[in-house]
Amino acid sequence: MSKMKYVWLALVMLYLMLATACVIDDGVAYQSSGKDRTIIRRGVIENMTEVILKEVEVLHLPTNVITSVSAVLPNTRAEIGFQPTQLRADSAVLRWTERGRQIEVQLEVPQVAQEGKKGSLTLVYRIFSGGRVTVQIEQNSGEDRQLSLELN
Repeated sequence: MSKMKYVWLALVMLYLMLATACVIDDGVAYQSSGKDRTIIRRGVIENMTEVILKEVEVLHLPTNVITSVSAVLPNTRAEIGFQPTQLRADSAVLRWTERGRQIEVQLEVPQVAQEGKKGSLTLVYRIFSGGRVTVQIEQNSGEDRQLSLELN
């Protein structure tokens, strides 16, 4: 009976060592892949259509971070709230309702090196008629930064 206790104890210790090693390796891989990621200061959804877009939602993958706005008026933009952070998303799923019809689009999020960039960078999602969406990282102009400061 005491042999069985030692076997179980050895198995539990082995399991804990393996589980710990996996977590440590995963963390190191994540940190090293994130070193060259872009620092984003703001996010924007632009409605380039002539209709109101309702229930607009952005799901960033693989982080599973969701941000949403209830509506974006035609030819306007809505800020998507997040603190300045390292861009960890590789892709995004945009969902919205347009004229009562639900639309979903999946797209790749661009990654750019921040070296040589000055000022704030903005992640911009543009929604066009017909369900076409673009996403890009843009450097804010001085006017854009001033508007952002006035709104805050």
